[in-house]
Amino acid sequence: MSTRVEHQPAFILHRRPYRETSWLLDVVTPDYGKVSLVAKGARRGKAPDASLYQPFQPVLISWLGKSDLKTLSGLEARRLAPEAQELQQRGLSGQWLF
Repeated sequence: MSTRVEHQPAFILHRRPYRETSWLLDVVTPDYGKVSLVAKGARRGKAPDASLYQPFQPVLISWLGKSDLKTLSGLEARRLAPEAQELQQRGLSGQWLF
């Protein structure tokens, strides 16, 4: 049975090229832990959301699939809480680094 997950908050941990126009993404989510995804067509020339595929970006993702490697079906930017935005602007150090 195919699983569909909608608008899950996540951080992209790692990306690597896959075939000619896709990325393999490793993401971490609060509810599902580490998930491996294929972002089909994401490496095409003029993708408007290309900056969202950078590591450590807070995103909302949707995916579907029944194997260990899921297919990304949606990706959008996620706004951080004001406290997290302030930390991101100051830079992470000490306890906040972990």
